Amino acid sequence: MKRAASWYSSATIGLALGVTATQVAASIQIAPQRLFFDDQQRSAQVEVFNQSDEVQEYRVVVADVESDAYGRSELIDPVEPAAGEREHHGADLLRHHPRQMTLGPGESQTVRIMSRVPDDVEPGEYRARFAVRTMPSADAPAFAEEELEDDEVAVDIQALFAMTIPVGIQVGEPEGEPQIRGARFEAAEDDEDEDALQVTVARNGDRGIYGSLEVYRPGDDEPILERGRAVISSSMEERVLPFSLDEHDLAPGDELRVVYRAFEDEGEGFGEVGGHVKAERTVVIE
Repeated sequence: MKRAASWYSSATIGLALGVTATQVAASIQIAPQRLFFDDQQRSAQVEVFNQSDEVQEYRVVVADVESDAYGRSELIDPVEPAAGEREHHGADLLRHHPRQMTLGPGESQTVRIMSRVPDDVEPGEYRARFAVRTMPSADAPAFAEEELEDDEVAVDIQALFAMTIPVGIQVGEPEGEPQIRGARFEAAEDDEDEDALQVTVARNGDRGIYGSLEVYRPGDDEPILERGRAVISSSMEERVLPFSLDEHDLAPGDELRVVYRAFEDEGEGFGEVGGHVKAERTVVIE
């Protein structure tokens, strides 16, 4: 059974208590921002930085991930798949050390992570998340007994934060190709929102697609809309990629030319616009 990882909920609670993502990012940093393993690259190092002004204890975990068509991800406890039922899960293919660390203000620690792929794993691309989360402080001040009345109960809440980076494990030489399925107009719900164009791109094959998406009016050479990091990972069958229409007048029934470009290597130009044309289609906005 798949279970949402408990530390993920803790991070969510921390943000719900009014601690912003910016504050979390300011107190802990991870580099690099993504990892990719294949038959030649089987190990890597991740640097964890404590950028807060306090001593922090961290736990390092690797989790599996489920993603929906809009790119929203949920971290789950590592799956132990049976033969032939692995799907995209890759957390159990990774080993890391150390699993816990204590860092003073401004200190950093290197975490070593390795991929170990059994011979019976089929060619494909498998996904996981490398995560570092804060631990509860044992030195946090407790409630003094004299501060409470006889009928009062005190609860000590400590916000726990987590930062994650995506990990890809490529086995063999899997192929993946994008397929542009269509475009849909999404009207703004109120005056504060903006109309949007949602382009759906499917993934065919056993590996993720990493590239950029461009939208043209018929006959134009310059795109009116473009987006880097148009990723359809192996954890999703298709991806809905939204574009804001605040500067463009588009409506249902309009015709557009949609182009998906990708680089030959996942690490090449990631997040940039450009690359080779992998799919192109003229669509009518629904």
